[in-house]
Amino acid sequence: MTSEPSPAATDGVTDHREADKSNKKVRLREEAQRDSSTEDVPIEDSRASYKDMLAAGKGADDQPEPWVEDEEPTVEDGDIVIRGGDGGPIMELSEAFKSWLRKPWENAVVVKLIGKSIGFRVLKSKIQTLWKPKSPFRRIDLENGFYIVRFKDPVDMMVVLLGGPWMPWTPEFRAMEGAIEKATVWVRFMGVPIEWYHTQILQGMGSMVGQFLKTDEHTNSTDRGKFAKVAVIVDLTQLLNGIVTVDGEVFKVVYEGIPQICFFCGKAGHE
Repeated sequence: MTSEPSPAATDGVTDHREADKSNKKVRLREEAQRDSSTEDVPIEDSRASYKDMLAAGKGADDQPEPWVEDEEPTVEDGDIVIRGGDGGPIMELSEAFKSWLRKPWENAVVVKLIGKSIGFRVLKSKIQTLWKPKSPFRRIDLENGFYIVRFKDPVDMMVVLLGGPWMPWTPEFRAMEGAIEKATVWVRFMGVPIEWYHTQILQGMGSMVGQFLKTDEHTNSTDRGKFAKVAVIVDLTQLLNGIVTVDGEVFKVVYEGIPQICFFCGKAGHE
């Protein structure tokens, strides 16, 4: 025989259930209010999307390196002259003004990308990885796959050139002509007598094949005697010397990092 619950007991259970429902409604209402209060608050994302970078026109890697340029000089009378010519107006610049214009580019290297091209941002990363410059640098894209990399510190440029072959910037360089005309290379003079490892002799031998830059440390210290080694700037459009003659003795010249030199025509880069 089952006993029916008393009305008092039933009312007690009902009261508890109603209280629970009421509490749940209050909690749900509070949570909904909290959700609605945060729903309209914008959350800023500090990371810019690739689309945003493109829309802005610049990415993080495109920001200019910290660099303080020299002040522009006052243009004197005669520095810039415009006159009439048969084919139209002609502008002429004074030698002093051209010298000032060229001065900031003396610490620049010309880079030619051969084969698959890389992006402007990727080039910066490559430069930092391969050359490891200590000071700020800038890269400028030109026609025909050329870039100019300009260094703030001339020491960085010299480190790059001596690890060449790279072309130092010259006032005659024109990207539209599409040719590497000069390069910095290490040159070996094979079989030079050890007693001739003298600064003036080695500088003179270097000047016989190009513009002398420096002597290799091992050559300076005479701890390597198979060849004397110097760094020079060579003109690749001119005949390259395959031999040099010193005091009646002939020594073979080996150019590091550039193709085989043809001893018939003196030029590089052909069969």
